[in-house]
Amino acid sequence: MRRSVVAGRGDDVQNPLWRAAGAAGADALVVSPPTYVRHREDEVVAHYAAMARYGLPVIAYNAPRYATPLTPSCVAAR
Repeated sequence: MRRSVVAGRGDDVQNPLWRAAGAAGADALVVSPPTYVRHREDEVVAHYAAMARYGLPVIAYNAPRYATPLTPSCVAAR
């Protein structure tokens, strides 16, 4: 029985490990907003849009202590 594999890493969208996760068989990516610097909502939305280009479902991970908090409007944005 195959189980779902979800890859997560706290890095920027340029990290080659994101692409490697898909090549290795990951079914989805767990992604937090860019960390340690507060970003505008449009920048966070652009970050998630860039992650979606890897072709895997993206699970938004909210880490408000270390990153810009994900608000309902931010999560609903496309």
